[in-house]
Amino acid sequence: MLFILIVLAVIAVLLFFSLFIVRQKTAAVVERLGRFNRVAMPGLNIKIPFIDQVAQRVDLRVQQIDMDIETKTEDNVTVLVRTSVQFEVAATDPYNPHGINPQGVMAAVYSLSNPGAQIRTYVADAVRGKVPNMSLDETFSDKAAIAEHVSTELAQRMSGYGFHILNTLVPDVAPTDARVLSAMNNVMASLREKEATINKAQAEKSATIIRAEADRDRSRLAGEGVALQRKAIAEGLAQSVREIGDATNGDAANSLAVLMFTQQVDAQMAFAEKGNASTVLLPPAADQFQNTFASIQSAILAANESKDHMAEHRRSNGSHSGGSQA
Repeated sequence: MLFILIVLAVIAVLLFFSLFIVRQKTAAVVERLGRFNRVAMPGLNIKIPFIDQVAQRVDLRVQQIDMDIETKTEDNVTVLVRTSVQFEVAATDPYNPHGINPQGVMAAVYSLSNPGAQIRTYVADAVRGKVPNMSLDETFSDKAAIAEHVSTELAQRMSGYGFHILNTLVPDVAPTDARVLSAMNNVMASLREKEATINKAQAEKSATIIRAEADRDRSRLAGEGVALQRKAIAEGLAQSVREIGDATNGDAANSLAVLMFTQQVDAQMAFAEKGNASTVLLPPAADQFQNTFASIQSAILAANESKDHMAEHRRSNGSHSGGSQA
């Protein structure tokens, strides 16, 4: 009975030291008597007790290192470049995307004792090789160029050590001297104020042009309206004169007198109806209307006499020319 218990205990110890579990997205490096033997896959694995041992477990997930690197720009301004590097162990099997490439895991474990420190050194070297060739404004406006340079340099150097660089980011660049940052903010504020002034001036210019064009069109339309109004008034007066002339058997003086009288009466009625006129035109004397009418009537009569005289002259010339021909 005791022997059975001893055997069971030995078996339990052997199983305890023979079985081990590898978690998902993790690889275990198994050494046999201190020498690399194999890479254990995720799941339940078996090793030879006291001969094989798990030397290291490798995290296959994407990792990130954040660092701040101090360097100088081309115009001798000290800046702090914040850099983030995302990387992973190059353990993907090119022939089986769901499997693990033992060579990549072995290189990541045995090539570098401290991969994180080595990556930091390479990133700092790449940043200090790129930024001194850029001005301060370029470091702010073209952070993607810094990130691309760092990513290229880092990928070339780390690929031989079993690491794959996925992405390199430069989220921020800041001068170490607060006075430089304040001066930059003042410059940007001045530029924005200048742009706002220019935009305001352009808007005022456009508004002035639009108002001028509107005034021009309004004046043109008003002139056309006044011209049409005057034309309509003239045509109406001419029609009234013709109608009154027909009623007075062609007596021009009487026709004009009737027309002027009716216009005066209409004006007085309009003033009486509205009653809110600010200007009233009155003749300078009581007999001004009669004098004006008499002057117009005399001019019309003189014009009619001149017209009759010219007609008589044409008739007499016609009779003389007829007698000569006879």
